[in-house]
Amino acid sequence: MRIIVIVLSVLSLLAAWGPAFADDCEAPCAGYEISADLQNDWIFSGNPSSLTSNNLYPSISTDLFLAPTDAFRFVASITTEQVIDPAPGSNTVFHGTGAYAEELYAVLDADPVVLRAGKINTVFSLASEADPGINAMDIATSIDADERWGVEAVLGFEALDFKHSIAATVFTVDRTFLSNSIFNKRGATNLSDGGPGNVAGIGSAAITLSGCKGAEPADCYDEGDFGYRAGFRFQRAGHASPDQIEEDIKPVDEFTGVAAATAKFDVGDMTVRLLGETALVRGFESNPDDALIMTGSAALEIDAMTYTAAFSQQKTYVKNDADTINRLLEISAVYRSEDDVPFDGASWSAGAAYDCRRDADAQTAHVLSLLLSFTFGGSHEFGK
Repeated sequence: MRIIVIVLSVLSLLAAWGPAFADDCEAPCAGYEISADLQNDWIFSGNPSSLTSNNLYPSISTDLFLAPTDAFRFVASITTEQVIDPAPGSNTVFHGTGAYAEELYAVLDADPVVLRAGKINTVFSLASEADPGINAMDIATSIDADERWGVEAVLGFEALDFKHSIAATVFTVDRTFLSNSIFNKRGATNLSDGGPGNVAGIGSAAITLSGCKGAEPADCYDEGDFGYRAGFRFQRAGHASPDQIEEDIKPVDEFTGVAAATAKFDVGDMTVRLLGETALVRGFESNPDDALIMTGSAALEIDAMTYTAAFSQQKTYVKNDADTINRLLEISAVYRSEDDVPFDGASWSAGAAYDCRRDADAQTAHVLSLLLSFTFGGSHEFGK
């Protein structure tokens, strides 16, 4: 894994020295996009008070593609981020930073069907894809099934003035050397770790129906007028995890349903974006518990500023014990530069957020987050 990550990272750095072109290109060609974030989370008040802390950490996503033909391409996504969480109440700078191959797959565009095969982040939660705010979708991401080896087919079609897509995926948990990380090791995934979908062979499947008026379904939150998603996912239970063995819990299969909608409308010179999502999970995390996860956000765009208020809640119905609740309220403000600033193919943003978090143990944290992001990319057409 170390060799693969280093080679791809070096290629991305070499690409950054060249001129940046459009994201799309005429094959044969290659391209890249690098998104670098620097975030600081300051827990200035907590219950208990020992939660107060300050954490400064980076997050770098390096996306690379090689397109031998217009219908076929290879894609790699390398993520560098905090892979080891700091101890509660500690102050850290760049603690536990590691790099790993998040996605590595091939794409075949056989219009109207697009096929992906390899290590992928599966299509499911719309809220975690739209990702308004800064930390607002942290709870929504708990239903994501990322870093899976599998095959995905997406069929696009148009009806009733909407563009629709059906995505069907079969997959399994990544247990290869790519599940580990370099610099700081997060540890490779094994069958003995248990968890939903962590079985030998294909043990999971998902299907989603998405639609959008005014844009492609994948771009609906940013560009569309109205969008929706409905999906269902099954993940077979793996071995009992160490915690389940300790508590004598028999793992169960996980069934998840999700429904979401987005809307955009203009009020004078302002743009309002709304998002809502509900997910119901039976056998949450392969435990004999159920979970109801609800997420809602409203964003107001005024020129280059975006002001977002978001609330999410996860209520877990625990078998033979008291139910637990996780809540997250966020209010954020983000400034985004124009495209091609400070140079062609680049953009940057800066923002701040206040979060009020309550976890399943009834601990509360008040957090001030500052985020600085820089994105740049381009492509090169061979022989031109």
